[in-house]
Amino acid sequence: IFTLLLLVGTAALLLSVLLPWYWVLLFCIVLAILFSVWIVRLLFTPLAHIAKNLDTLVKETLHELNIPIATIQANSTMLSKHLIDPKPLRQLARIVEASNHLLALHKNLGYMIGKEFSPPARTHVELESFLHARVEDYRLIYPHVLFTLNVVPYSLTTDEHALQKAVDNLIANSVKYTPKHPCIAIDLTPKGVLTITDNGIGMDESTLLHVFERYYQAAPAQEGFGIGLSLVKSFCDTEKIRFSITSQPHRFTKVVLHFPKSKGAE
Repeated sequence: IFTLLLLVGTAALLLSVLLPWYWVLLFCIVLAILFSVWIVRLLFTPLAHIAKNLDTLVKETLHELNIPIATIQANSTMLSKHLIDPKPLRQLARIVEASNHLLALHKNLGYMIGKEFSPPARTHVELESFLHARVEDYRLIYPHVLFTLNVVPYSLTTDEHALQKAVDNLIANSVKYTPKHPCIAIDLTPKGVLTITDNGIGMDESTLLHVFERYYQAAPAQEGFGIGLSLVKSFCDTEKIRFSITSQPHRFTKVVLHFPKSKGAE
């Protein structure tokens, strides 16, 4: 690069003797543009290769995950036909539910990749049945957690996959941060106000100021990457859902989502 700059400077000096100043200025501007383009390509070509390789790796991994997930589910189905004792059946049910959760993560990764190429589909969602289904899944995964559900009919049009991600993150957080005798209450009012309340470790005011920051973790010792509430907040902002959290340390955390007005209620 230094040699190239030296040659360009020498050429400009010689031209300044032979040509008018404005031709020399034009020559320098053209050279500066060409040099900038070259530098940009030099810097970003390796990044483009890394991004392409990473994209290929993710897609290949996504494809290969189909086989172990299908194997787990197929063998679980066969085992369930030969088990009679209730205890092994309950253990098997948790394995099945865990594989379903893995399958959901697999679909989520495919969803995130697909979203880069086309906008996600918006569908009609009945929140009452949707919440019942999500809680039933979590009851199988966490049989020690007491879930109470008080929901009424309410419908909206949204990206159902993103909605499930948001609700799953909120429920999973409630379970994660309620280590002793967990009780999680889920309520949905006729006006579309969803409340998820737990009796967990809670948060102080300083923690609440940071919970929506990506990679922030209220309890670093817990598993996770600190992106759950950031994803929920992003979904709520996109769908114009009012989202708030209130909490008291060692007492409770309450998450409230105010969904847009149901078209059926108009």
